[in-house]
Amino acid sequence: MRHRTISAVILLAGMLFLGASAARGQAAAKEEAARAEELFGALQTFGTDAATDISEKEQEAVWLLMTPEERALHFLPGIICWGDSLTYGEEGEGVSFPQVLRERITAELLEIPVINMGASGEDSITIAGRSGGIPYIVAEDLVIPADTSEVPVVISSEDGRRVVPGHRMDVGINECSIAGVTGTLTTLERVNPDTGYTFCRSEPGDEVAVSAGTMIITEAAADYQDYLSIVYVGTNGGYEDYDDLIAQQNAIVASRTENTDRYLIIGLTDGSREELAEYDAAMYAEYGDKYFNLREFLASSGVAWAGLEPTREDELAKEAGVIPPSLMAADGIHFNPKGYAVIGNVVFEKLNELGYFDEARAELGK
Repeated sequence: MRHRTISAVILLAGMLFLGASAARGQAAAKEEAARAEELFGALQTFGTDAATDISEKEQEAVWLLMTPEERALHFLPGIICWGDSLTYGEEGEGVSFPQVLRERITAELLEIPVINMGASGEDSITIAGRSGGIPYIVAEDLVIPADTSEVPVVISSEDGRRVVPGHRMDVGINECSIAGVTGTLTTLERVNPDTGYTFCRSEPGDEVAVSAGTMIITEAAADYQDYLSIVYVGTNGGYEDYDDLIAQQNAIVASRTENTDRYLIIGLTDGSREELAEYDAAMYAEYGDKYFNLREFLASSGVAWAGLEPTREDELAKEAGVIPPSLMAADGIHFNPKGYAVIGNVVFEKLNELGYFDEARAELGK
């Protein structure tokens, strides 16, 4: 009974502190929030049920102390874009769709990080490894030396498949860790990752024997855990069939710990409506409105969104459901700056349509 009396007194005091905060300004409110935290600790020591009530009041106090921008960032902390050269922005002359997306969000909502995880030339299973969704593993035993000298390392996917992370090892891989040792994974030949990899620890330490099957924890697997995911993979292969590709995409999304229900899958763009009909059907069946058929959008509306007059070739492409040449680079594989700009803007509209900006917009009064 005494414990209940004490807890009730503490609860009342905490509520009085919190109630007074609005009248005494932000400085006083911060002091009261700190005091509420102390009270919560005391309640836990006593083992009373009132701790839950104080916890809720404390959270309310902290929420009220936050600026509208800070509250908006709670709902929209950042976006991470997984992909290959089409995400990176190859042939875009400095323009990429993640960059355009970030600029649009900054202009219309608030400034948030939009991380470009595009790695040129990589296939889907390799990108899934970067994310940590289907982790890279050490495929053969090795010994990490005590000093910072490089040691050869053979890698594969967790399910034993070949992976070949390319020269952009700074994109979501490094620094990585193996068996608790932090270091850098490097290709032996930057232009040909098939030649193998080395690992170099960041600081000297004890020699560590590493068994085959040990996971390689990439930088991206450890960071950006609450970010919304945009997944645009598969152009370079890396999957056995569409079910396998779906499983890899799902693993990338699931590699985050928060916001795993807020994502967008961008469809393949290399092909025609007829050639990709089965693929599109599989994606719609799995993801519904979280699947964005980028090829079909660009074929039907991309030129208009770019503010261009369609050429005869563009009209023929539209009929076949193919990317219009006016949005493509000279190599016929990547987009040109106007193409990437259209993608960034339409992805913004798609995320908005899915309601991913609603809470942030409400907090900002926009």
